[in-house]
Amino acid sequence: MRIGLIALVIATLASCSTPKVMNQSGRVTPKGTVTGGLTYMANVSQESSVLMSDVLKNQIENFTSGDTVKYNQFLLDANAALVAYALDPIAFGPQFYVRVGVWDRLELGYTRAKGANMFSMQGQFLGFEKEVSEDSKKRWFGSAGLQYSWNSYNLPKFFGKVQDRFGFEYKRRDFLLPLTFSYSLGPNETYGAIGFGAVLGFHRIDYSFLPDRIINDKGDVLQATHHTNKFSSIGFFVNVKAGYKYVYIISSIAVYYQQYGTYPLLNRSSVFLEGFTFVPGISLQLNTIRK
Repeated sequence: MRIGLIALVIATLASCSTPKVMNQSGRVTPKGTVTGGLTYMANVSQESSVLMSDVLKNQIENFTSGDTVKYNQFLLDANAALVAYALDPIAFGPQFYVRVGVWDRLELGYTRAKGANMFSMQGQFLGFEKEVSEDSKKRWFGSAGLQYSWNSYNLPKFFGKVQDRFGFEYKRRDFLLPLTFSYSLGPNETYGAIGFGAVLGFHRIDYSFLPDRIINDKGDVLQATHHTNKFSSIGFFVNVKAGYKYVYIISSIAVYYQQYGTYPLLNRSSVFLEGFTFVPGISLQLNTIRK
């Protein structure tokens, strides 16, 4: 069991995940200013956790190389785990982001997270368009956004034997639609804000297997397969932003539920996947001088 847990930890170090941290407030970056920073996040998938732990342990202890290998129960479990892991890996690591106020009530942004890239747009519909005097008592802000991300997936080199056998490749495209409300701590979020909201996700995946000398019960060599699929997700989040004017710390947590659907595997098998994903994050944000 210890070996399996160590393998799982190593796997997370090499993983990349779609950027799903929700650290924005309802107030967009004011026109002509820039915000940016570093986020350290985790992506904890219920489905991947269940399927990967035992498979990793068995793979390290029992999997051996050979000219041919029979598609047995272990390979079936590993096949399902690879798909689940690619859909929503157990991962943690840094993300870098920048957001620019391009117009009153509108900002554009970019996020980089290991192998994933994301462009974002956020429009504000509640609250002030730009900086106002500190005499104002209105503190509520609201905005709606669109986030588009893409990444490709390769199994970490640590799993070399399994990767070589399955020849697994994976790409995905993601659209997230967050709706955010926040309450300003001080005028114009001088001391930070408390934010919360909901997010809808639409996801398209493209994956393939090019198996190397894997045979079925009849002794036939399994052929390459290619599949596409779509699924949606829904999430809720809360975050707390604290600091002063130019430097802030933002802690956030988002919880997603997704019914991934049914995914074809090798040898005419398939797996149905669904579950929750937890995405905590801590961000250091820097702001340029405000107008």
